[in-house]
Amino acid sequence: MSKRWGKKYVDRRDWKACNQKLVDRGCFFLDHSILEKWKEGVDRLNEGKYGRQYEFPDELIYWAAMQHVVLGMPYRQIEGYLKKYFEGTELKVPDYTTLYKRIKALKFDLELCIKKKTGSRC
Repeated sequence: MSKRWGKKYVDRRDWKACNQKLVDRGCFFLDHSILEKWKEGVDRLNEGKYGRQYEFPDELIYWAAMQHVVLGMPYRQIEGYLKKYFEGTELKVPDYTTLYKRIKALKFDLELCIKKKTGSRC
């Protein structure tokens, strides 16, 4: 058996801190308060609105935007995640086109939200 060439590799990463950051990223996976306040959010959006009514609250769309930006999840994958999550409930799931259009129309700073939610990355 031959020896390893070059200098010995020393892993200097702080695995405890890195693991905690990864766990913290999962904290915004889906806030259950979105489900509890679903009807209130939709009613607020549709108040005084003419034409086709909104079916999904802004909070759900903000959540989907975070998944898209922070985790790099494609819209179709977010749709699949939501279908599985809402399985067994009467709640309707937004399709990927609706997600794209609503996220595109959002007016908030995703970079600021990312820094507040995840801190620095590993």
